[in-house]
Amino acid sequence: LDKTQDVYQDNKKKWAEQVGATPLSFKNYEVSANKHGHKIHKIGFSYEHEQKTYVERSYYIECRGKILFSKSLRLQENEQHDKDFDDLLSSLDCGGV
Repeated sequence: LDKTQDVYQDNKKKWAEQVGATPLSFKNYEVSANKHGHKIHKIGFSYEHEQKTYVERSYYIECRGKILFSKSLRLQENEQHDKDFDDLLSSLDCGGV
């Protein structure tokens, strides 16, 4: 994701154009470890569609030699729910690191 952020952004811009949405901003790639030591890679963007602003995040969790994919999509006004999703990812334990 770090090396392909430009491709990610271009694809999201193309998607937005196809559905009549307006890209607003992009969240750069970052990687962190949850409380069990599993790496979490994330990237995202926000966009406006039909007078509503949405925030989309993609997560790739390294879990025992496999990659788990998860996506969150919410209205910007529901920002308080980000903590719930972050808590869920932080507590995810797939066993040995």
